[in-house]
Amino acid sequence: AFGSPRILVVGDLILDQYVYGDAERLSPEAPVPVVRERYRHTRVGGAANVAVFLAAMGAQPVLAGVCGDDASGGTLRELLLQAKVDAAPVISVERRPTSTKTRFIGLAQHRHQQQMLRLDHETLEPIDIASGNRLLVAVEEEMASCHLICIEDYNKGLLSDALCQKIISMARAA
Repeated sequence: AFGSPRILVVGDLILDQYVYGDAERLSPEAPVPVVRERYRHTRVGGAANVAVFLAAMGAQPVLAGVCGDDASGGTLRELLLQAKVDAAPVISVERRPTSTKTRFIGLAQHRHQQQMLRLDHETLEPIDIASGNRLLVAVEEEMASCHLICIEDYNKGLLSDALCQKIISMARAA
């Protein structure tokens, strides 16, 4: 009964990758399984995942955050486009990788899935002041047309206390 609300989601953007394969033997170099890759699956994570779920429920999500100026950032943007998430306020930041989590899933005896390793490619350093200011401008531009604001913090360096307080103050004033 809420129609199709426009919801601004501000937060850490993550790209989740899954590599599936058969784990049939141990490596001769070290006592670790050798996984023969069968397929890969990629999806959005973090605040981007929240926005995708909102779109699936009929809302009009607008996503604000930062990603790297890299291939993972491009993949993230493409997945958001496919999911009908407005990612115009997402800012690309040079020299900052898109937070990417790659999970390796082995299938033992073709039956039992087991996550064997997760590789995180990211920085947890706070974003630079210029990027934070660009994000605030983008958030302020979108705020007037949104019914609700959701802040999602995954501790990836985007949302400092000061940045959150500024967003909350802007929301109260809108």
